[in-house]
Amino acid sequence: MTLPPVPPRPPSRGRVRDPHADAMPEGAEADAWDDAGDGEDGGTASPAARQIVPRLAAGSRRWTLITLVLGALFQAGLIVVAAFSARHTLDSVMQGQGVAGVAWWFLAATAAAFIGVATLGWWKLVLGERLAQDYIREVRLAMFDTLATLSSSGRQRRSRGAVMLRFMGDAQALRDWAAQGAPGLAAAAMSGVALLIGLGLLAPPLAVLAGVWFALGGMGMALTLPPLAQRVRDARLRQAYLAANVHDRIAAVPVMQAAAQSQRERGRLHRQLDRLADANVARSQAKGRHRWWIELSLSGLSLSVITAWSLGASGAGGWLSQFQGIGTLVGALGLIALLTTPLRHVGRSLEKYVAADVAKDRIAEYLADAEPMPPPRSAPLPKALVLRLAGLPLPRRPGHALAAEVPHGRCIALVGQPGSGKTALLETLARLRPLVVGEVELGDRRLADIGLREFSRRVSHVGSDTAVLRGTVDSNLRYRRRGATPQELQTAAWAAGWPGALDAAATALRVRDGGSNLSGSQRRALVLARALVGRPALLLVDDLEHLLDGADRMAAFARLRDAHAGTILFSTHDRQLAAMADERWDLGGVEGLLAAPVPLRLISGDDA
Repeated sequence: MTLPPVPPRPPSRGRVRDPHADAMPEGAEADAWDDAGDGEDGGTASPAARQIVPRLAAGSRRWTLITLVLGALFQAGLIVVAAFSARHTLDSVMQGQGVAGVAWWFLAATAAAFIGVATLGWWKLVLGERLAQDYIREVRLAMFDTLATLSSSGRQRRSRGAVMLRFMGDAQALRDWAAQGAPGLAAAAMSGVALLIGLGLLAPPLAVLAGVWFALGGMGMALTLPPLAQRVRDARLRQAYLAANVHDRIAAVPVMQAAAQSQRERGRLHRQLDRLADANVARSQAKGRHRWWIELSLSGLSLSVITAWSLGASGAGGWLSQFQGIGTLVGALGLIALLTTPLRHVGRSLEKYVAADVAKDRIAEYLADAEPMPPPRSAPLPKALVLRLAGLPLPRRPGHALAAEVPHGRCIALVGQPGSGKTALLETLARLRPLVVGEVELGDRRLADIGLREFSRRVSHVGSDTAVLRGTVDSNLRYRRRGATPQELQTAAWAAGWPGALDAAATALRVRDGGSNLSGSQRRALVLARALVGRPALLLVDDLEHLLDGADRMAAFARLRDAHAGTILFSTHDRQLAAMADERWDLGGVEGLLAAPVPLRLISGDDA
């Protein structure tokens, strides 16, 4: 037996090109260019990683699943009861007893059974959805917990578009499996067995015949599941590439317009859409093969039943003679017709299982990136924080290590060529990347031993890519400390160089995505002011010159130092800013970077 031929792939429509742009990559080079940097490999997660994903049958959800299965079994039992009641009623009428001889309680039982079947169907739908929502809530919270632990390198491995696809698309696949797939598969199996038993009591030969065809359909579905899983995986991977590309290009629209690259980017999108279309068509073809076996078994069953009944009914010696009666015929055919529903449900549930299994792999791969979290709480740190560093490597100075003790209230400028480790040092101190080599102490405590709440209260970090948040100016300023007073907000905004007065109208201003409705000076001041609210003991700022008003940068920095009594560590390429710090650390390659001589301190192994 062979499957029907697969429709041929439609011819490619070609690629869009910009006649004024550089030559676009072709073939494998185009694939690499289009899909680069998305953090997706489309592989299968390890068994250990899959164990991280929350289990559907865990805790109270296990009993919900059992309840759904028992409900399905009871529903199938009601259907069998209705079939036997219908047989008795019809046989009574056909045997000449007339309507008056019909036991009316059989009719009532049939009606009650059908009402019960409908009610149980509604109840299973609602309970299955509650089960799915409880499960998917736990999965998404686990994904968020992982996101909250990611270091800067961990975030760089995953594009925002790919992460959103996991939160929405992959999580939705798990929801479909939890709401319909798992309960439907168990219910279909239980009801199928119950209906076969009922059919066996009415007409055993037909029950055997149905079992044979169902076994054939099950074997076919089992053979088509692995290729279906691969096609689903390919389609999800292409969706991730597309999501990453669209998300990144939305953020880069001004760059695209300024560089006149809209046609080039359109061509890239066109290629990705073509590959996604091909992947979805291939997935549909694999799904069609899977469903073909279901329909084949159902069609074969119907034809076999008709043939068997015709042959069995011919002559007094036919096997049907012992099951004479229109009621038996109607009841048996009714059960056979109902048996087609569980088989279709099994097929659809297995499709949902395949999609959920692929989604589980992708979510497990994501959750495996989770990094150790510091304790949530710890003893308070001293008010005057002394920062101690020992054994931190300097990328631009092999064989040297950074070692220093910074008293509370000092201002340290980090200088050096790109790649000298300025950003890495600040992010390590801010616990945005793990400390691999060396020791860092705040006060009398190792960095990793400080609780999250205490650390966030005493240490504040502003990176070159720190963004403003959706909401209002007020909610942005209060993000680190919700209980800040209006005076504290005013002081922080003044120190950060907020343009104009921070009045009620300013704090109530709605902030759009990325602060697109704010001026450049407002965005910079808002980011810096948010870090200053609560007067952290240690302020870490990367590329400080980009946060200060270029027209009067020195005055802005002086204002910041006057308002902030704690320790400040900042990186800069600006000679004048570096000169205004109490101390300047040369992390490597500073020669030619600063336009005029500035007293520098090289922190090395010899100095330590």
